[in-house]
Amino acid sequence: MAIPNWLPIAISISSVIATLIAPLVPGFIASRKNQPKPTPELKKPKNRIQRMGDWLINAGSSPWVFPPLGIVLNICILPYVLRHANPLTAEAVLSISLVVTSFFCNLLFISISGISRLLGKMIHQDGKRDETLSGIIEVQGLLIERVKQSDKRPKIKKLPKN
Repeated sequence: MAIPNWLPIAISISSVIATLIAPLVPGFIASRKNQPKPTPELKKPKNRIQRMGDWLINAGSSPWVFPPLGIVLNICILPYVLRHANPLTAEAVLSISLVVTSFFCNLLFISISGISRLLGKMIHQDGKRDETLSGIIEVQGLLIERVKQSDKRPKIKKLPKN
């Protein structure tokens, strides 16, 4: 059969499926919406899978775990790839370039993460400095107001010059 002949068949099948499933979807959504959400028990210890998952998430977010391992792995793979590239083919060039590129990408990731952490610390210190300066300015303003309030000396008027 040609493709134009299959099109009405596919349309009729999809309309039958939509007619049968469409009334079930709102009921399914309503039943999921009305179910209470499970609350974790705080005193229950985590099982082994949860502890391992937490460790992997923490290790993966650190720039000092996986990129250095990638660098070491690339350094170990590069001599093997160079040794087995005697007849220089397109696959050999591609494998060498992939190893070198991943090596430099890991180095770049480490340097960018170090710079971003440094910038984050600088921004945090700038925020603390701004808070300190605003506190000093506020205290100075209060001191000036108190000096103005406590200044009860009579004002001396200057005599006009003739």
